[in-house]
Parts: sequence; C-alpha cells; structure tokens
Amino acid sequence: IVIPAGVKVIIIDLDGSLYKNTDFEKHCHQVRIGFIAERLQVSEEEAEALFKAKKEELASQWKRRVTNSDMLIALGLNIDDWEHYNSVKIYPSLFLSEDLKMQAVMKGLAKKYTLVVFTNNSSVQTERILEILGIRQYFTRIFTRTLLQRTKPDIEILKIILRRLAVKPEECFVIGDRE
Repeated sequence: IVIPAGVKVIIIDLDGSLYKNTDFEKHCHQVRIGFIAERLQVSEEEAEALFKAKKEELASQWKRRVTNSDMLIALGLNIDDWEHYNSVKIYPSLFLSEDLKMQAVMKGLAKKYTLVVFTNNSSVQTERILEILGIRQYFTRIFTRTLLQRTKPDIEILKIILRRLAVKPEECFVIGDRE
C-alpha cells in the first residue's frame, strides 16, 4: 500500500480489513442467527432462511454489499439489543490471538500517522479485538456503531469522523473491505 503525501490520518476498518479469521466469522454468524431466532421466535433454520432471503432482497434493491447491521435493522431488530447480546455471547479470544507482525506494522504507522478504527462492530467487541491482537495502544480514536449510532456505508458517518478529527478528506487514507 502506498499512502499519498499529505495524509495525516489512516482510518482502518476492523473486521475483514484489520484482521480476517474465517472460524470467528462463522461463529459470529451463528450467534447472529441465534439472536434472530430468539427475538423473532423462530427456529435457527427459519432464522437462517429469513436472513439469506432478506440479504438477497436488499442487495438487489440497493446494488451494494449489505452489512450485518443492515440485515438486523431490516428484520426489525434492535441494534443496541444485538450489541448487548453479542458482548455476552461472542468471545474473540477463542479465535484470535496476539499478532506480532501486525503490532510491528501498527507501531511503524503510528509513528507517522494518527491511526483510527472505524467499524460497524460494537465498542465492547472492538476494544476486545484490539486488545487481543495487541494493537489497541496504536489507535488514538475508535469510532463504532455504538458511538456514532449509525452504520456504514452511510456517508454521513465519514463526515462526522472528519469533523471530530478536524481533518480534511484529502488528509485521510481509508483502509477497508468495501468501496
């Protein structure tokens, strides 16, 4: 990755960008399906079918990648309720571990840039993940769905973040897994 001249801040997405762990992703999905089943009072098989059908419907309508937050909202579920459920049921430490290579990269970047996390994940899980990976200390700000009360890809979120960081768009470099 080549970071352009004039960049002061690197904004990094968490899940799927900063780290990737297929087993953890599968676990999170199963917990999400359990949450949907419990809240909608259906079986997990029915919850999975509802999730899949709604995701296909929204992707077709919106012509973009549909986030898990989008899905929960579209199914009429409360995101704050999900975040509490998620913080009790999902333990990243069962799947993730300290990452020395990532620590070295983040340490180097933090010497030159302000590092920021921007994620649809909850504040609780974001802090847990960064601590487990051993990189929390390199991030000066963490922007989560919990904090901003909005989800990506809402463009207003980036405007809010830029205002809070007091930087111009051209002074930022964003690393993420979406367009």
